[in-house]
Formats: sequence, C-alpha cells, structure tokens
Amino acid sequence: MTNPKATVSKALESIKVDPTYSEAYLIAGFGYKNMYDRTKNQNDKQKAINFFNQYLTLVPNASNKDGVKNIIKTLSK
Repeated sequence: MTNPKATVSKALESIKVDPTYSEAYLIAGFGYKNMYDRTKNQNDKQKAINFFNQYLTLVPNASNKDGVKNIIKTLSK
C-alpha cells in the first residue's frame, strides 16, 4: 500500500456501499496501521485496531484471524 490515505478512503467508500464487506474493514485496518507506522498518530492506531476488530466480528473464523489478532495485540501495547 503505497498511499495509505487513498487506501483507507477507498475502503471506507466500500463500507458505505456494503457494510458487510469484510475485506474493506481489513484493508482499512491495514491502511490506518500503515499511517500509524509512519506517523505514530495514536488516532490512526486506534482506528486500525477498531477496523481489525470489526473485520474479526464479521468473519470470526477467518483463515487469517490469528495473524489479525497478533496485529491487534502488537498495536495495543
């Protein structure tokens, strides 16, 4: 993701169209995580955590759930 703001913007548009589109939550989470990694903005970190949690709520048995949980755990430190 070279432009995380554009990535987040597109993901949020997708969520507005279909709030059950789980991949958009995952993409938004990674976009906000990338912004946090660059700026250390706590708001971006919290948004990343929220979107990753929403993704896991929509797809509780996702094949990547352990990896997503690890990302949330790392961000929550």
